[in-house]
Amino acid sequence: MKRDLEEGHRQAQSEQSGASRFPGLLRAALDSIDSQIALIDRAGVIHYVNRTWCQFGKDNGMPSEYKWIGTSYLSVCRSASDSGECDGTNVYAGIRSVLDFDEPFFQYEYPCHSPDEQRWFMMRIAPVLEMKSFFVISHSVITERVIANHRLEAQQIELKRSNDELLAFAYVASHDLKSPLRGIGQLANWIREDLVARNSTSIEEHLRMMQQRIARMDKLLDDLLLYSRVGRSQLLMDDINAYELVQQIFDAYLPVSTFTLHLEGQYFPMRTCQATLEQVLRNLVSNSVKHHDRQHGTITVVICRSGDDLAEFTVSDDGPGIAPIFHQRVFQMFQTLRPRDEVEGSGMGLALVKKLVESAGGTIRLRSNAPAERGCTFIFTWPIVATSNREA
Repeated sequence: MKRDLEEGHRQAQSEQSGASRFPGLLRAALDSIDSQIALIDRAGVIHYVNRTWCQFGKDNGMPSEYKWIGTSYLSVCRSASDSGECDGTNVYAGIRSVLDFDEPFFQYEYPCHSPDEQRWFMMRIAPVLEMKSFFVISHSVITERVIANHRLEAQQIELKRSNDELLAFAYVASHDLKSPLRGIGQLANWIREDLVARNSTSIEEHLRMMQQRIARMDKLLDDLLLYSRVGRSQLLMDDINAYELVQQIFDAYLPVSTFTLHLEGQYFPMRTCQATLEQVLRNLVSNSVKHHDRQHGTITVVICRSGDDLAEFTVSDDGPGIAPIFHQRVFQMFQTLRPRDEVEGSGMGLALVKKLVESAGGTIRLRSNAPAERGCTFIFTWPIVATSNREA
């Protein structure tokens, strides 16, 4: 922009500059305004700028002694348009439409970020009412409004997500929460019949089945409680070694005599909530074992960087795999691909993993291995340095 302005500085300042038309009081009033103000003629040449305009130019690399009066502002916008800049093209066309009296005014929102902060401005041009050959251009800071709008949009997205979760919960709860209760009720009736018949063997079997369903219900309610708490509690940050964390999880929760861990990738320190990351990794690793169709297997965990800010974890197994048509379903609440009588679980594990990852600022996806290979792969990203005010 600096080069464009210097190239556009084609008209020398004259003794009869437009600035001389402004009384001192009006100039002082315009200098006190936070917005950048300029007065241009129909050719797009600047005749006056206020103090804020000059200060903004100085803060963004223009020489403090730069003479704005006589500069062709329209040429600067045209140069930006010719270079292919979207904002420059739109602004040039809008200013041109007002200078030609095709439009009564033109305004345009645009970002103009500095190295230290994000900033947004509103540019507006309109003719001077008493001087039809002159036009006022203003650039007003609208950063707070834009950030507030972004925050509101994010809240609306989060509200929609929460409402969708609530609807999904209400839909599946009618079956998944009631099903164990119905089973317990039926078993109670059978036990009553067994008592009448004095069938002790049948009573013991039905009591065992009842205890299983009670334990399943208890696990489901615990998982629901964990799921509902994600995003509602402050996290404690820890300096961790992801390699050591994966190894500790494998040693503590898996039968290492039958399953082998293959750990590879890069090493780099992380600062995050260890408990949350551990919960994600533990669920994925134990999920690979729980749904494996053999008594032994290999679980591969690869850790690498994804850009400057994220770590990428890849958890693969050599189990039966998951068909692509089920890739979205497995992340939903209460979803299991096998009957619960065949594999114990609430169907909340991967839904909880997805919510924990996204709440931390990462993403997760499921990738099937090649048709000739067994198993599947979960890939998720996680901030290398988490912010302490992020909740999960």
